[in-house]
Amino acid sequence: MPDAPTARVAPKLISPNDGRYHVYPATDGRTVVWAAFGDTGVDILSRPIAGGTVKTVWTSFTGVEVLRVAGDLVVFTEYDPFGSRHVGYVNTRTGKQAYVDGGKYHLSTAVGSVKGSTIAYGKLYPGETEYELGVEVFDVTTGKTKLLPQSGTPQALGQTAVTKDSVVWLVDEVENQGQMAVRRSAPDGTGLKDISPETGDGALFAYDLTASDEALTVTAQTPDTAYRNETLPKLWRLTPDGSRVQRVSCNRGEQSSAAADGGRRVVWIDGTTGWTDLVTRERPAGNCG
Repeated sequence: MPDAPTARVAPKLISPNDGRYHVYPATDGRTVVWAAFGDTGVDILSRPIAGGTVKTVWTSFTGVEVLRVAGDLVVFTEYDPFGSRHVGYVNTRTGKQAYVDGGKYHLSTAVGSVKGSTIAYGKLYPGETEYELGVEVFDVTTGKTKLLPQSGTPQALGQTAVTKDSVVWLVDEVENQGQMAVRRSAPDGTGLKDISPETGDGALFAYDLTASDEALTVTAQTPDTAYRNETLPKLWRLTPDGSRVQRVSCNRGEQSSAAADGGRRVVWIDGTTGWTDLVTRERPAGNCG
C-alpha cells in the first residue's frame, strides 16, 4: 500500500523571477541558500524563510555545487579554472570568506557539510607515493583540521554529513558492483564504524545521504538496464548504530533529493503518482515486503 498523502500547502516563492536559473537549494530551517546561474557568473543567494531581502553571499565565475547552510555559515563547493574543486565557506554575520583547503592547486575538496562550527568534506591530497582520498573536518572557530581515519584505502568518496556527535560519509573501498559503505566516526576520529557495510547482504548502492541529529537517510539505486520500480532510486533510513535499516517509503516510483528536516523528518521528491510531488515523512515505513 502506498503511504497516505500528506496535506498539501501552497508553495511560497523564495527566489526572484529574474531570468536566471535558480538551483541547489539548501536550508537549516531558518534560512534558504541557493545558486543563481546567470550569463556572466553564479551567485550564491540567501533569504530567511520567514521572508526578507535576498542577499548575495558569494559570486563565482567557474561554477558551484553542493550548498549547505547552518546558522551563519554557508558552505559550498566551487570549481577552479583547472577543473579541481574546493570547499569554501562564508560567515554571513562576520563576512569572513575562505576555502577549507586554502584553494591550493594540488588539493581538491568536495561534498562538504556543516553543523555548528564543524565543516566536513572529502579530500584528495598527495600521499607518500600517490594521491590519496580521505574525509577531513575543519573547525571554523579554531582553524584546525583533522583527517579522519579509514579502515581501508578509499577508491571513491560520497556525500558527507555532520551531526551533533558524529561525521557520516559514503565510501567505496572494495572493487564490486558499485555498492558503498555508510561510515561514521566522532569528529575527533574515534569510534570509527561502518553502519552499513559495502559488501554482503544488505549492502546499498548508495549515492547520497542526509542526516539530522536523530536520523540518517541514504538514497540508493540498484543498477539496471531498464527503468523498473525495484531499481529506481529509493530512500533508506539507518539508525545511528546501524542496527536497523528500513525503507523510508514503500511507494512505487522514484524517490530522490532527500533532505533531513530536523528530528526524524525527511523531505524528498516523489514520483509515485507519475507527477513530481514534494513529500515528507516522520518515520520509516518498514521493510516493504
